[in-house]
Amino acid sequence: MSPIARCCSCLARRGLLCRKSIFTRACTVVLLMAAAQHSAGEESTGPVSISKDPEAAVPAALTVSDGSSQTYLLFDVVFHEQLNKQRRALMFFFDLARQTKRVLVLPRARLLRRAGASARFAPEAEYVRWGDLFNLSVINKLHPAIELETFVEAVGRIDLLVPDGSQACTAAAEQQVLFNGLHLLAARTECQRGLQHQLHSLLARDARAIAFRDVTNQLGAQRVAPLR
Repeated sequence: MSPIARCCSCLARRGLLCRKSIFTRACTVVLLMAAAQHSAGEESTGPVSISKDPEAAVPAALTVSDGSSQTYLLFDVVFHEQLNKQRRALMFFFDLARQTKRVLVLPRARLLRRAGASARFAPEAEYVRWGDLFNLSVINKLHPAIELETFVEAVGRIDLLVPDGSQACTAAAEQQVLFNGLHLLAARTECQRGLQHQLHSLLARDARAIAFRDVTNQLGAQRVAPLR
């Protein structure tokens, strides 16, 4: 079975994205894995494998702890972004994590359902780990990346949250925030839209875990080319 067919089969079992045309677009997340594998100089010997054990996708060397000096980059797209655009945002922040030398924290993939016959999406979504769909070890060969749940267990909080959506932003001190469907503690919230495009300003931040929320970023063609 091809990688796209395998991905579509997995989504179909959940009753999601049932039209074939949408399947094809949604399942192009496989292309990220193929591009990373090509960049690593490896020859593909078969379809991208689906990990039955999400934790197995994280190499032992990337085990995180509270006492670690590692720094982290988190992101979550706006709610209505479908799977293919989530994959494109992943590529943007994967590239940014490499430039800032931060461990990339992968948000859970958000699977949306239409609200009946309406063109709108239902307010409830299903979340699955990227590692539930694919083996993430290929990404880790290029740059360290961990699942959001692993980050929550080991670190437990966001040091700097930067909302990037169209909604009004209010700077705040420590508070509970909704991030990728989870309630997390954010030590500080700053209204610095576009910070993810200001590399020097971002490098100057000493916050251990920086999170961008409600983003719509996509990686430009010039930055995509080296990753392929």
